[in-house]
Order: sequence, then C-alpha cells, then structure tokens
Amino acid sequence: MNIEISNKNQYSRFIPIWKFVILSFATCGFYQLIWLYRTWKFLRDENKLKVSPLARAVFAPLYIWSLANNLQKFLHARCYSCNYSAILIGIAYIPSQFLGILPTPCWLLSSLNFLILIPLLNALNNYWESEDFGLPLKPIQLWQILLIALGILISTWLSFTLPILQKMLFASFFSIH
Repeated sequence: MNIEISNKNQYSRFIPIWKFVILSFATCGFYQLIWLYRTWKFLRDENKLKVSPLARAVFAPLYIWSLANNLQKFLHARCYSCNYSAILIGIAYIPSQFLGILPTPCWLLSSLNFLILIPLLNALNNYWESEDFGLPLKPIQLWQILLIALGILISTWLSFTLPILQKMLFASFFSIH
C-alpha cells in the first residue's frame, strides 16, 4: 500500500504584511517581483489566462492595473471583498517605479513603492485565510534571510556610492571643456 502525502498545502499561503514589508524593503524591491510572479502564476492557473507570469512580473508597471483587475474579478467571483481601486493602484504604481532616478535622498522614496501593493496582498490574504484555514503560517526561510542580507549589503553600498557617482556625473555633464 502506497500512501502519498502532499506537501503542497503544508503551510498557509497567507503572507503577513510585516513579512511582505520587511522582505520588500530589505531586498530593494526584489521580493516584490517574486510576489508579483507568484500572484500572476496563481491567477493564470486558476483563470486559465494565457499570460507569462515572469514577463508580467518583470514589466510590472505595464501590467499592475491588469493584475489588480484580474485579482478583483477572481475574488468577487468567489464572494470575497476587495477594498481597492485597480485604476488607482495602476496610477500610483507606475510613477513610483521612476522615483529612483531622483537625486539623493529623494530616490529613497522608490524603496517604499511596495506600499502600493498592500491592498492587493490584503485582498489575497483574505482569500488564503479562508482557503487554507487551519494551516500554519510558513516560517521565514533561508533563501528569504539570504535575500534580506544581500539587500542590506546592496542598499548600504548604494547609499555610499550613489551620491558620489551622481556628483561625478553631474560635474562631468555640466563641465565646460
């Protein structure tokens, strides 16, 4: 007799906001790409969408409205509430991606663009809370800890080198020879 145990739903797919915030901030937004990819993959599989989750995650500013809209339709079809405007999510997310080109310290605002995704996360968490009822939350994993450490190293390096590079580029761009 062969008993097969599925690990697929060993843990709830609910992601606490604190975990999303820490991972997004500490990884300079890289975790957002992972979350966007997983969310698009879930919607593709559930709704039989003909989309590439990877392309949609990488080009998130172009597809964020579509993600918010598709998630809203999916949840409404299953009688879950969504208290966000897909249009406002799209309008807010696009310019937030370009805050990084602003001079120091204004470019640091771009590291907060994950806040725009929290309404989507909350709506999806309401779904997971019900669907994965009784399952424990997934603990923070080694790859997430390594991603946080790498993000901290990169952001520390950037905070010291970007102002110097900006001054050098600004000086060379406006110097008269």
